[in-house]
Amino acid sequence: MAQKSISYLKTKDAFRTHGGAFLCATIVLFAINFLLGGDWWFHVIPLIWGVVLMAHFMVVKTFNTDDGWADERTHKLRSSSYDLGHIIQIADSYNEEEESNPQEKKNPAETR
Repeated sequence: MAQKSISYLKTKDAFRTHGGAFLCATIVLFAINFLLGGDWWFHVIPLIWGVVLMAHFMVVKTFNTDDGWADERTHKLRSSSYDLGHIIQIADSYNEEEESNPQEKKNPAETR
C-alpha cells in the first residue's frame, strides 16, 4: 500500500491535485486574513507550502523524464547554440594557422 502511494506521488496527476489544493487553500487563507485583519501568520503557510510544492514538482519532473525527451532537449541545445559558428570559425582559423606556419616547440628555458 505504501509503495502505491509513493508511486502515485510521482505522477503528474498527483502534482496537479497538490497544486489545486495549494491554490484553493491560499485563496481561503487570504480571505480569512483579509476579513480578520492582516497578520504575519498568513505569509508563513503559503511560503512553506510553496517550497514543498516546488520540491514535489522537481520529484515529478525527475521521475517523468524519458530518454526521448532527453535526446530531443540535447539536440535542441546543440542546434540552437548561438555561439557555435564562432567557435567553429576560431577552430578553423587555428587549424589553418597551424598548417601554414608549423613551428618547432621551443624549450621554455631557452627563451629566457
